[in-house]
Amino acid sequence: MNNNIIKKEIEEKLIKQVKETRYKHVKSVQSFANELIKSHKIRNQNIIENIEIAILSHDLYRDLSKEQLLNLADKYGIIPNEIEQTSPILLHGKIAAEYIRKKYNANQSTYRAVYFHTGGNVNLDIIGKILIISDNLERKRDFKNVSSLREVSFKNLEEGFYEVIKNKMKYALIKNLPILKETYILYNKLRGEKDV
Repeated sequence: MNNNIIKKEIEEKLIKQVKETRYKHVKSVQSFANELIKSHKIRNQNIIENIEIAILSHDLYRDLSKEQLLNLADKYGIIPNEIEQTSPILLHGKIAAEYIRKKYNANQSTYRAVYFHTGGNVNLDIIGKILIISDNLERKRDFKNVSSLREVSFKNLEEGFYEVIKNKMKYALIKNLPILKETYILYNKLRGEKDV
């Protein structure tokens, strides 16, 4: 199946399955990712198409109930960790990743981008980094330092990714939210690379 058909089918499922505000968010993520792609002169069509697939997929299951998410996690063989058991919403990316892998045979890079878009992962490549940056900095987002984070991301993708992950950590600490294991492992790795 070609990528245009895959994108069309995923978008149709997205429209049926999520609230209008979520759909608008996904389209805004897509638009911001296109800005990053142009800014960083990414021309590899395969990478661009997989970024689009990852973006359209990442919130497919975001608006489901806790029970639906836990049932789908079980169906796909995902074993929720302690944090995901109390906050099943954190499973939505993992479920979406399993869906696109089983339905469309998504490649490992796209699968990993969707699977880890909530907390990040040390093995993410450009597809995952653009998804996470775009998901957090899309133009509908409005928080204290969003403009400076956008500016950094347009200048240097790696630095932007680091700053977005750092901002996620700060937000979780301020709001007294749990920090996912993969997020603090990623943050420590990125911070360590900056110290070298």
